[in-house]
Amino acid sequence: MAEQELCMERLYAYNHTRPSEHAKREQLLKEMLAECGAGCWIEPPFHANWGGKHVHMGDYVYANFGLTSFGFDHNSDHNAKDFIWSIAGTPALIECLRRLA
Repeated sequence: MAEQELCMERLYAYNHTRPSEHAKREQLLKEMLAECGAGCWIEPPFHANWGGKHVHMGDYVYANFGLTSFGFDHNSDHNAKDFIWSIAGTPALIECLRRLA
């Protein structure tokens, strides 16, 4: 429970940064996300279970405000990533991969 609370505290801090706090936002994204490539940017507010801990983003990903992510990390297969995103209230499947050994 303490780990999840820390993740959600980081997400709260991110969502309450000032527009001019670019460096703070970049640092928080690196702390929050499982993978954050070069040039990633998410416009607050960002909503995610576990504060985005299981979200993987490659290089130069831009997400506008209101992004909601439900990310799942499969412990049995470290290469599998499932992402279901909701943008402006409309569910959109961006990537759903399940690699079976």
